Amino acid sequence: GIITHKGRSSQDGHYVAWIRSTEDGKWRLFDDEHVTVVDEEAVLKTSGGGDWHCAYVLLYEARVIKKYPELPPAQVPSETPATVDEPMEVSNQ
Repeated sequence: GIITHKGRSSQDGHYVAWIRSTEDGKWRLFDDEHVTVVDEEAVLKTSGGGDWHCAYVLLYEARVIKKYPELPPAQVPSETPATVDEPMEVSNQ
């Protein structure tokens, strides 16, 4: 969703909300008691300028973009090499 301000200054103008429905994917403009369906072009113009709406607050929802399949378990070798405990060389320098 987007909250926008339309006006020439912060003391003058009007705030509205633009919400994209999760049910039908359409954008709606909530302007006081008036709710209208708007096209995506109008939403993309909320970058501001002149007397048009300027995006003030942007609201995001997290979503999975690509889901990877679960990886199979790693293969464990049936025979592990024997380890030998050897003394470690230590330098006095």
